[in-house]
Amino acid sequence: MTRWGEGPLFTLLSVVYGSIILFFHFHYFPDFTFTIFSRWVNLIAGIVLVLIGIPLFIVSGVTVHRHINEGRLCTTGVYSYFRHPLYASWIVFLVPAIVIMIGSIVAISWPVFMYIVFRIKIRGEEEYLEQKFGDEYIRYEKEVNSVLPTILRKRIRKRW
Repeated sequence: MTRWGEGPLFTLLSVVYGSIILFFHFHYFPDFTFTIFSRWVNLIAGIVLVLIGIPLFIVSGVTVHRHINEGRLCTTGVYSYFRHPLYASWIVFLVPAIVIMIGSIVAISWPVFMYIVFRIKIRGEEEYLEQKFGDEYIRYEKEVNSVLPTILRKRIRKRW
């Protein structure tokens, strides 16, 4: 397993699928769109998701590569909320932002496709991390969600 994990293949499949789906949207289904109250609300919602997704991607990339260089499992910072924030930045924030800003009903399948590819391909990364870090990774895997933030679980734990 390289430091890039399943990222390059995940990216390639996502870009190819996204290109195909956007081609179909713009060439065959340009009127098959949705709005959240208005086009402005779509635009603002998309921008908000981008403003969350880009910093999440940058911070998680820098953080994980620092830990990889030190040979340590990364469980702090954004990694205390997502096990895979690099993937989450695209699946949960950036690609949905594109879909919302375009308002394409056809493109709604794009983040769904990415999540399915993620679930299939991430097994190799997680098996590697479990072999390398053992019980430390197993505990981490039980405590932190993969791509949806583990915020609610942390709040409940603090109250009890």
